[in-house]
Formats: sequence, structure tokens, C-alpha cells
Amino acid sequence: MRDMTQPDRPLRPFRITRTPIRYARSTDGVNLAYLSAGRGRPGLILGDPLFTHLEQYWPSFDSIPGVDDAYEKVRLLYYSPRGFGLSDREVGETTIEHRITDIDAILDHAGIEKVTLLSAGAAGVTALLYAAARPERVSDMVLYMFWNTQMATSGGLAQLLEENWDLYTVLIAQITAGRMYADQGRSIAELMQASGTRDTYRAWLGENATVDVRALLPQVTVPTLVLAREQKLIGDISSIEGARRIAGSMPNASMALLPGDAYIIDEHVIRAVSEFMTEQAEPSEQAIRIILFTDFQGHLKMMQALGDDDSLPILREHERITRRLLREYGADEVKALGDGFMASFASAQRALECSVAMQLAFEEHNLTADHPIHIRIGVNAGEPIAEDDDLFGTAVIAASRIASQASGGEILTSLVVRELVAGKGFLFADRGETQLRGFEDPVRMFQLRWRDAS
Repeated sequence: MRDMTQPDRPLRPFRITRTPIRYARSTDGVNLAYLSAGRGRPGLILGDPLFTHLEQYWPSFDSIPGVDDAYEKVRLLYYSPRGFGLSDREVGETTIEHRITDIDAILDHAGIEKVTLLSAGAAGVTALLYAAARPERVSDMVLYMFWNTQMATSGGLAQLLEENWDLYTVLIAQITAGRMYADQGRSIAELMQASGTRDTYRAWLGENATVDVRALLPQVTVPTLVLAREQKLIGDISSIEGARRIAGSMPNASMALLPGDAYIIDEHVIRAVSEFMTEQAEPSEQAIRIILFTDFQGHLKMMQALGDDDSLPILREHERITRRLLREYGADEVKALGDGFMASFASAQRALECSVAMQLAFEEHNLTADHPIHIRIGVNAGEPIAEDDDLFGTAVIAASRIASQASGGEILTSLVVRELVAGKGFLFADRGETQLRGFEDPVRMFQLRWRDAS
């Protein structure tokens, strides 16, 4: 059993890469809100739906000690289930099957093939269901404070849920905060009331209660970390004994205890999850990055023609559009290059989607601009050397050289990038082999036909 009580390491500054709230569309047309932050190995947070109002919850999540350090290693995604938070509220009758197809929609929209499932509380039921139904898309899993849904659908809690919704949320908020974070009880209750209604939550709990968790546990074979607290919670929602039974019923599970009595996600949870995800990562997952370079074609000629003062607003608009889209598509902006940017992605699909979005954005900008902006983009994949928030190595140099071969409005990629997105709907034209400066062997390049792809 791991010791999670060691003091936190000193944190060093980190530029958080967070997307704005985005929407994936389910197979039946429901809009699902999600956002992501960080870089590296992806983890999908499955929280109790009454804690999934993204605008209210994520700022407090970002303030957790240690989360910036975690963002260096992992990319965390959080979403609102259908009927809750910022997702569509009026969705009619929901089923267990919707939970599986909704997660598919989130991962597809985010360009993620395989993910770590990070569940809290009764949302562990959803994690188990998805891992059993889609084992090819789940690399590993964390079950934090998993609790028995029947406890909330019978007895005193169920009666309180029916009779006094406000008091019910206040009581659950107190249980969630525990003695460790008792002063946060009121804000937690407000978050719960903003995230959903009594009817939608009651329906969600009812769906959970139909699932035979004991039958599911042996079916989930991915590496799983079961987390519980050392001290008994108010109301005994979860217990060490329950966590041991869950870990003992799964073929590849381990268990760890965290200090304190809170159900809330805090620095102890963040550190345990980050370390688990990092330990489980394959060497290739830790090393491979998609490198993207952009270049403002004709930047120097424009400055010579217009002068510094008149050129500055155009350069600022170029920076604004580029940075907005890098953030939106989950890129890590490595550095600005004056007339372009260097960025890295964990997903080749997201890198190309971002590239297409940039060309579309500048094409739209140029319709009304006095001075058009034409950018060229080069994309490569490899194992760069990371040092002092910068990336170095052959893969980086090749990406820069590939960008230099493009014309304004073009996106060029290496063969490895094309192969990484095979079957994803992108269309390419083979540009053949080109001798890049500084490389002994010629490099085969492909032009992304982004107008067709869009």
C-alpha cells in the first residue's frame, strides 16, 4: 500500500494549457460540455454529476495545490453528463447505454484514442461500465471513494432527497467537505444546486442502482488504483473495508489510503492520480510529441513596406488568432518566434485539426482585412528532448524545415504524421521526397488538403 502522506514537493511555475469549454455531440444529438487542461497523457474525470458545472467547478480545481505540477505530466478532461452542468439539460429519458456513447463522443471530439478513467464517488459505476464495454479505449483507471448507490436511494437520505432538496445538498456538501474542508460546505452546496435538479439526480442514482457492480468488477482487467481515506467519513459513505473488497475483486487492482476524511478532490488526490498515470505510461506515451511550426509568410516584406508602427496591429492580430486556436485545441505553446509559433500536441489528430482551424480562421480574416495574413504550417512527430520549457532534437528541426517548404495557406506533414491519422478523415496529397537542409536522407512530405477536410 502506498504512503500518500509525504510532504508536497516545491512547485515550480508552469503555463497551464487550458481549452475553453467545448461541445461534443452525442449520437442522438445531445450537446456535451467539456474542457481540458495540461499536457501529456490524457485522463477523463468522471465526477458525481452534481459537481460538473464547469464554470463553477474548474476555477476551484485549478487552485488545488499541486495541480500545476500535475499539468506538466497529464492532460485532464472534465465533462458534464447529459442533463447536468453546461451540457443539454432537456434530454428526455436517459439510459446506461447513453453514458458509454457519450464518453465515446467526448473522446472522439478531443482526438483521444485511449484514456485513463478517473472516477469519483458513485461515478465509479460509469467508469466500470465503460471499461467493460470499451476495453480497447481504456488504458487504466482510478476509483476514488467509490460508494454504494443504494445508500443514497434508500433510507433517510432517499427520504430527504424527496422532501427537501436544499437540505439534501447541504448535507451531502458537509459529507463531501469532511472535517478537513468544513469551511467549503456552503460553496459545495451551491455548486451542487447549479449542476442539476432533484429529478435529474434522482434518475441518475436510479440508473446506477440497476447496475450489478459485483459482476462488473472481475470483467475490468486494466490496471486500477482504488483510493480511499484513512478516516471514516460522516455518514460512512465510503469505507476502507469497501475499498479493499473492490480492489480484491478486480484482477489488476491496487489500493492506497489518503490522509484525512474528505470526499473532496484535494492535493493528496491530485498527487496520487498524477503519480499513477505517470507510472502506468508506456515509454512511447511519455516521449512522443507532435511538433507544429507556423510561419507568417511575407512578414519581413510587410514590415519594410508599412513600417514598424503600422505593422504592429497586424502582427498582434496574427498572434491573437494563433494563440486562441492553440489553446482551444489543447496545444502546449513552446515559444513565439516573432513571425510564427512552435507548439506541441499529444495527439496528431488534434494537431491537424488545429492546423485546419488556423487556415480557415486566417482565410476568413483576409476577406475583410486591408493586409491579408497567410501562414504556412509544418507538422512532424517524434521524441524531442525537453529542457527548461523548450523542446530540442531532430524531430523539432524536421518540423521547422517542413514548414519552410510550405507556401502561404499550406499545411505540410511528415509521413509519420500521415500514418498516425490514417482513417481519421484527413485528405493528403503526396509531395514526394525532399532533401531538407541538415538531413542526410530525403524526407517524404504530404500536403494536407484542408479545404476538403474542413
